[in-house]
Order: sequence, then structure tokens, then C-alpha cells
Amino acid sequence: MEPHIDNQATLSGGDFLNRSHESLLHPILHPLTLARFYGKHHEQLATSDPRQALALAEQFCRQSQVAGLDTCTEVGFDWVMTPSRFSNRINLELGQGGHATLVQVEPALSPYQLDATIHAGVKGHKALAQIYALLPSDQRAGLLSELRESIDQVQANRIAADRLQALRAQPELPSPPQPRLDIARALQRFEVPEQQARATEQHLIATYGDALSRMHGSQVIAAAHARSPHLGLYGAPWQTWLCEHATTGSLDGVEACLGMQAEPNVPNTNGETPLHLAARHGHPGIVRRLIRAGADPALGNPLGETPLHVAAQHNHARCCLELLAAGADPGHLDREGRKPGDVHRGRGKGREQAFGL
Repeated sequence: MEPHIDNQATLSGGDFLNRSHESLLHPILHPLTLARFYGKHHEQLATSDPRQALALAEQFCRQSQVAGLDTCTEVGFDWVMTPSRFSNRINLELGQGGHATLVQVEPALSPYQLDATIHAGVKGHKALAQIYALLPSDQRAGLLSELRESIDQVQANRIAADRLQALRAQPELPSPPQPRLDIARALQRFEVPEQQARATEQHLIATYGDALSRMHGSQVIAAAHARSPHLGLYGAPWQTWLCEHATTGSLDGVEACLGMQAEPNVPNTNGETPLHLAARHGHPGIVRRLIRAGADPALGNPLGETPLHVAAQHNHARCCLELLAAGADPGHLDREGRKPGDVHRGRGKGREQAFGL
């Protein structure tokens, strides 16, 4: 299972390390936005140049939702906030126990003004209006404080989008240094005690030296766990990292994630398993390793395509052979009724198909 989003924002730079575009995004994006951005777009980012990554991040910030769940009231409100497309206001969908209403709020409201705005906004919904009116003052203050944090995050995303747009408009992008990897701090945020974290950091520095600056975060955390095991390290985003390594073809990264119990059959946010990603991007060694770890070649993506479909579609012969050797069905139909060989013929415009499909 993917960990809570707070864990995904703990490593310096978000989910990923040592990306050519990461040093541009890290100073601009809110940490939670950065983590969600990497979690959603890891496949595109793995093959994007810095300017493409900036464009993708700008679009994400302009459209990103901020969801929340209150921890201050006994009744339990939840909400989703989105920036208005037509004004500087923020659309707040406030809900509780199956009741919900939409309220528009200004971004710079004080707690008193936000309270008045919500009072007015829920008037048309009798049940919500009564629940909100009966909140004790301390619980209401806590709820307003948490709503204020979400409003600030929406505004931070807006500001980030404008900064990213301005950055993309520059003829030459700057080349700031990568954020320094504070290994001890990263380990502590996964609940490793400070003394253990600092001792582990010193060991990794002595063992790997400058190579640490080129290692992916998953490899660093896995190496830390191998040196000094701690259950908290299983809370790192191993599933997201496994999908990224399957995309880029990093066998060392895949080994690190599998060693930390990442599941090879868990799909990403687009509904594709690591095996789909490795097959699409032509990494037969990763395909073989995932299958050995239990990856199921019969699983389909939202289009009903198996890894064999996508390998054939992209003309990756060796990946097709690995999948066929593992028992992939060349007669499996996707949602459009196509077999893997049909997909390959479609891309080949009538050419003879390969791989015996």
C-alpha cells in the first residue's frame, strides 16, 4: 500500500532525487504539492527534460485540488479546495456525513471573516448549517485553522504556477545546485531515532562517498535499512519509486524497492503496473526481474491492455519474448477486442508481425 502523503514529502526534493529538473522545482513548489506531483506524473517526469517538467508542473499547480480532513471537531468535516478559473477566489466544497455544499472564499480572509463566509455559505443547507452553528468555539477555531492551511496551499500553488510560467519564458534556464540530501533528517522523519539516524548517515558517507549524490532516494533509504534496520523505513513511498525505476530501467532501484517489500502488481495512479511500465519503455531485464518477484503478466490496465499489448505496441521484441516465456497470453483481448498482435500490426501499418504473436 502507498504510504500517507506526508511521508511522500519527507525526502529533500520530494519523492525523487538527482533529477535534472528537481533543483528548479524544489524551491518553488509546496512540499505536499511536489510529492503529489511526482506521485502522479512519475512516468512523464522520468523522460522529461527540464523545460517539459516545468510546463507539466505549471499545469498541475493550476489544476491541483487540496483535500483535507479536520482533526479538531467531533463531527468530522472534510473538504476539497480548487482555485476558481474565473476569479481569485477559491472554491471550497465542505462536507460532513454525506452532506456537502459549495462555498466561495477569498484567499486573504481572517479567521473571523472565514467563519462569517462559511456561516453564510451553509445557510442554504439546513443540516450543515445546524451542525456548523452548534460547534463549540474551540473546535470551530481548530477547524478554521485547518481550512486556512488548505487555503494557503491553494494560494501557494497559484503563486508557484506563475513563477514556473515566468521561469519557462526565460531563454536559458538557470542551473541551481541540487538540494543537499540530509540523510539523517530523512531517516528521522521515518521515525528512526536521531542517534541511530546520524550513525547510519556517517556509515553511508564513509561507504559510498560521492556516489551518494548520484543515488536515487530509494537506494539511499534501502542502504540505510540494510545497515541499521528500522520498521519506519517501510513507510517510504516504495510503490511510487518502483514504478519510476520500472520506467527508467534502473535495476538497482527495482532491487531496492522489492527488497523493501514493494508489491510488483500494485498499479500507479494511471492504472498501470510496474510490468506495464517496463514493457512500454523496453527494459527486458526489469520485466524478467519483476516476473521473478511475482508480477502477473495477465493484469490489464484501464484499457484492458496487458504488458504484452504495450510491449508489442512499442515494438519491444525482447520484452515480448520475456513475457511470452512467463506465460503471457498472446490471444488476450483488450477493451477494443484487440490481441497483442493486432496492436503490433496497427503500429506497423500492415507489416508482418514479429515475435510469433
